[in-house]
Amino acid sequence: MAQLVKLEPGDILVLSNVGEEQAEAILRHWESVRAAIGVEHILVFEGDVDLSKVSPDALAGS
Repeated sequence: MAQLVKLEPGDILVLSNVGEEQAEAILRHWESVRAAIGVEHILVFEGDVDLSKVSPDALAGS
């Protein structure tokens, strides 16, 4: 299921269920993608979102 959202500068983009190959491609190019769309962070999950795997510092934007 696709969802369309409006991103604001400084937002955190969360992508889930992208698959291993796609996750690796995103991670290889994350800096240019992040800069192009203006988000603070991009969190990529191959499967379902599991925020327990993300450090509190990453979620706080530090």
